[in-house]
Amino acid sequence: MKHHPNLICLKVNKGQLSADDAKAIGKILADFKFIRELDISNTSLDVNTSKEIADGLMRAKQLEIFKCNNNLSMGKTLDTIIYNLAFSPKIKLISLSQVGQVSRDTAEALYKLLKISGAIETLIMRQTNVSSHLNDDFFKALGENKTLVYLNLDENTFVGQSQLNSLGKALAMNAYKNGWLEGLSMRNWIASYANADSFVHQMNISDQDHEYWYGDRKVAEAM
Repeated sequence: MKHHPNLICLKVNKGQLSADDAKAIGKILADFKFIRELDISNTSLDVNTSKEIADGLMRAKQLEIFKCNNNLSMGKTLDTIIYNLAFSPKIKLISLSQVGQVSRDTAEALYKLLKISGAIETLIMRQTNVSSHLNDDFFKALGENKTLVYLNLDENTFVGQSQLNSLGKALAMNAYKNGWLEGLSMRNWIASYANADSFVHQMNISDQDHEYWYGDRKVAEAM
């Protein structure tokens, strides 16, 4: 690979990355200044190998596209990967579908991504069950994010009403604050007419709602 310093895209799919493989990819991310896309889906990443990738991502300042789907044993390293990508100044697309068990730490990392990143346009977290861990911080960050265009939060099981209501409000806030969000996939978020009715109702926001989320609570209460 040293003979190809102008490498732009690296895809390693449907194999098993060894520790040495992962170290090599991490070094490519750190040293190759033109690398813009990395796809390591279906590569049986575990905690140790994905840590090598995460370390490389921290220094991959030109990266625009990162795909790491169908790796079920990444563990908590997934949270570090998302957090490191938040500081990638050019990252536009992140796809982390079917990556095994996620936690509140994953949801926290996603919140920081939306809060910090000034470039992210596409975020795909399909079939991760992360939606059950999303809290107000995430939805508020989604509401004020200025770059996100497409969000995929498809799930295998139905999501709770609280998250559904917060998502509806976040969508409205994103429009209220002139965000770019125009595409959303949310399979298994709506289980009934009552769910859908409440979701739509939450999109009917007011200036007071905005003040409660992003301003002063005392001011909001007086409105």
